[in-house]
Parts: sequence; structure tokens; C-alpha cells
Amino acid sequence: MIRENPFLGPKWEPLAQALAYVIGKTASGRTFHFQTYLRKYGLSPDTSPYLQAIIEDEFFHLEISGNLVLNPPLDEEGFSQMEFYGWQRPEASPEVYHDNHEGNPNFVRYFSLNTPIDEVVEFLLTTLAGVFEATEDDFYAFTNGNTANEVAALHLLGRLKKTEGNPDQVIFAFPGKHLDMVDRPKSRKK
Repeated sequence: MIRENPFLGPKWEPLAQALAYVIGKTASGRTFHFQTYLRKYGLSPDTSPYLQAIIEDEFFHLEISGNLVLNPPLDEEGFSQMEFYGWQRPEASPEVYHDNHEGNPNFVRYFSLNTPIDEVVEFLLTTLAGVFEATEDDFYAFTNGNTANEVAALHLLGRLKKTEGNPDQVIFAFPGKHLDMVDRPKSRKK
């Protein structure tokens, strides 16, 4: 459970619930995308890890970005941590992928569709916190505008205001964090 997980704890429950909701709605053949904006990686979507998944052939196929995107890149210890957590190493190095676009440059993990969604979510969040040093002070994006609207409607996370870097308001913060950046619903005047 998220609450008892030493890498996570109760503060991570709202993000876990939002992820569980989105993953639970992912239909066969459809993809799911989740972008992080982590301080360790300069709060940039171009250098922070992202998650993507698809349901195919009776499996939930998960990927998390490898060194093609990450900056700073994972070192051998980071690769060993990912394997310890249960991820398969990328099939292709960034150099090989850039040269011929062959092989998958991401870490991969498969789950049976019978695996409870809460287990998948805890696995993903534990990886982000344990390997990539994600924290409650970082930012998380549900990169599809419709999905972001659905997540906002759950009232679990703080939705960041519309900005040049967040025109579709897909970026969220943990509850109570970054209040100066969170879009507050307008109150009705009486």
C-alpha cells in the first residue's frame, strides 16, 4: 500500500489515486502517457522521465524513459536499480537508437491484466521515487488535455495555471504544494 511504502507514504496517495483512475480507463490498444517535471532533471519535460503504457496481448506494457531522454543520465548503478525493481534494460543505447532507430531505448515492464491497478501504480511511483528521486515538490503531467480535465475533476491534485509552458493545463502538483502556481476555481459572486 502507498501509505506504508517507505519511498512514498500518505502524501503520495492523491497522485496514486489519479494514476489508478487514468490507468483503469486505458482501453485495449490505447496508450497512456504521464510526464514528470523533476527537480533532479531541471524541471524539464525534455530531460525528466516519462511513463507510457499500452494494453496489448493480455498484458499491460509499461515503459519508462531511458538515457535517450534523461539528463543527467542513469549510470550503471541506476540501471542495476531499475533491474532490481523488475524493469528490463533498454534494447538500444541512445547512440544506436539515434543512428538507426532500431530497438527500444526505454526500460520495459509487463504486468498481467489480472494485476490489481493499485499494485501497478505503487510499482510506478516507487520507481519514480526510489530510482529517479521524484518528490512531493515536483510536478506531474497527464499529457492529454481530456485526461487532464478528468484528473482535475477528481479534485485530488492542484492543477497549475495556464501558462506558455502549460497551455492546456496538463501539469499538476501535490495538494498544498506550489499554491502560487495552482489555478484556483473562481468563486461565484452573489
